[in-house]
Amino acid sequence: MMNIHKKNNANIVETKNIKQKITSIDNINTWIECVIESDIKEAYITMNEGEILVDNFDEINKLSSNKLIRINDINLNSDNRYKLGVSLDE
Repeated sequence: MMNIHKKNNANIVETKNIKQKITSIDNINTWIECVIESDIKEAYITMNEGEILVDNFDEINKLSSNKLIRINDINLNSDNRYKLGVSLDE
């Protein structure tokens, strides 16, 4: 799993318990580029899918315009942040 957090305008990428074989480095690069280019506060990524947390609809619109990312579902969590179920649109 790859966790990406933004803290004080710095991007922190943590990798934990990677047990699956990653088929393409391009997939990793796509996730990282999408998260770093956006105002995403938190992301949890496994292989070709994951969850992204954003604060507002502007970020959802920005992500939905990216042809490489498919938003599968949107939920408002208890912190009034939007949790997006996402996958790579390959």
